[in-house]
Amino acid sequence: MVICYVLIPYMNSAKDSANDTLFIFLHATSMILTLVTLLINIFLIVKWKY
Repeated sequence: MVICYVLIPYMNSAKDSANDTLFIFLHATSMILTLVTLLINIFLIVKWKY
């Protein structure tokens, strides 16, 4: 998730400079990584053995 945190300034500058293609790519990358992290956490919670 650190990668998503690092991407935020680049997303902001891409949006501010009206570079929509780069913004969409960075935003989609951030969303996919967040979704993957969520799915991994759900999997770990479900499969957790004491």
